[in-house]
Amino acid sequence: MPFLRIGHEGHLSLFTGGTTMNSIRNDRVIAMADWLDTIPSEPPFHQQPGFAAFSDLTDSEIVAVQQEMLRRATADENRIQSLSSLSGDEIRRHKPQPIETAPKDGGWILGQVQQEPSDIYRQPWAILTWSDGAEVHDFGWYDDDGNRHEPTRWVPLPDPQPFPTGWSPPCGTIRIEEITGEGWTCNGKPIDVPYRWVVYIEKPDGSYDEYRESWHAATLAEAQARAERWRAKFGLPIVTVPLDKKVIPFKPAVTKQ
Repeated sequence: MPFLRIGHEGHLSLFTGGTTMNSIRNDRVIAMADWLDTIPSEPPFHQQPGFAAFSDLTDSEIVAVQQEMLRRATADENRIQSLSSLSGDEIRRHKPQPIETAPKDGGWILGQVQQEPSDIYRQPWAILTWSDGAEVHDFGWYDDDGNRHEPTRWVPLPDPQPFPTGWSPPCGTIRIEEITGEGWTCNGKPIDVPYRWVVYIEKPDGSYDEYRESWHAATLAEAQARAERWRAKFGLPIVTVPLDKKVIPFKPAVTKQ
């Protein structure tokens, strides 16, 4: 009775009476096994129209196909038993979840994105994080290059995790502060200060929102335009702080003799 041995490199070898049947073509055996994985159970495989494509297989190769299908069934059963031993949380970790359940905490996920049939370089999975984006009302999922994606499902990334981005929901106050005034001089000569105003977000605890970079503007109108974009996007109030006119300039220290 012939039997099949799976070699250490995954090659198929059929033995009968201790002699290896070198005439077995592994590629044709695997091709037929792959075909069997795609057809319905009825009618029998030898009555399926596609079976004619494998009419060149020998009796020994057909036996090898049967053994390969048995090996695959055993492997599938082992995977099912392995999954059944996992807890509910572990199963959810391995199974893609709806993107609506993905965390938006500055961390990274593996997101399933749409793949255009004509784009052979784009992969169906991408490492993504939730971010504000650069334009108004463009919260969404972005990759490390700043490209936006529309994932439909996600799974957690394995350890070690990428460093978090530092993103958190925007909160606090949008501040427009005047940082220079009229008549500024350097070494006694008048100078033009290119940026007179700064726009940034101050958190409720008084700290600076480092994730959202501050913006400098030459005029108050430019600063207000930037602040209005943030208000439309984040819904935060705006506070304008003019420069205090009662500023005492620092003078160089005088060395005492």
